[in-house]
Amino acid sequence: MVKLSVRDLAIRYGATTALEGVNFDIHENEIFGIIGPANAGKTSFLKAVNRMDMFNSEMKVDGSITFNGIDISKVRNVYGLRRRIGVVF
Repeated sequence: MVKLSVRDLAIRYGATTALEGVNFDIHENEIFGIIGPANAGKTSFLKAVNRMDMFNSEMKVDGSITFNGIDISKVRNVYGLRRRIGVVF
């Protein structure tokens, strides 16, 4: 069962693109880690998953992220979402 699905994700800060064309699925009971060099978009991705883009008016997220089949951009209770998705910076 797919727990987290990312499709055509693009993250921009004004004219600067942090991520573009990201697609993958994370299945139930799968451990997923993100590694990479500085300024590769790791933190931006984690912020997008936890809907923390609302704290930065310059951050624009395009594409779709679904958790348990629900589009996270349509979730009204973001605090409930954040309790369900563990993120470590």
